[in-house]
Amino acid sequence: MDHFFPWILKERGEMRDADNIWNLVLACRTCNRGERGKFASVPKPWLVARLHERNNRLVDSHHPLRETIMLQTGTDADARASFLRARQQIARDHLIHEWEPWEQDSDNA
Repeated sequence: MDHFFPWILKERGEMRDADNIWNLVLACRTCNRGERGKFASVPKPWLVARLHERNNRLVDSHHPLRETIMLQTGTDADARASFLRARQQIARDHLIHEWEPWEQDSDNA
């Protein structure tokens, strides 16, 4: 598990809710901390869109995390999208680099 928007934003007081469920994702070791890992970087917009889709799927499927995600990010898809856009702007305001995963050979994953 890893923070989608970097934990450093919480540590600095810029994103106090960075430890919440909406911001936790599965991440491979290479993407998380490898040489080309994300460290304290802003996720590219297409990754934010994928997080939004993931959160919406959990809400729409009545997953056990449904209520928690709705309480943390909004009760409808538009509110959740607005919430993530605001978090992305916070990240852009306080971090310099953008990040996206790079394609790698599955033997090295």
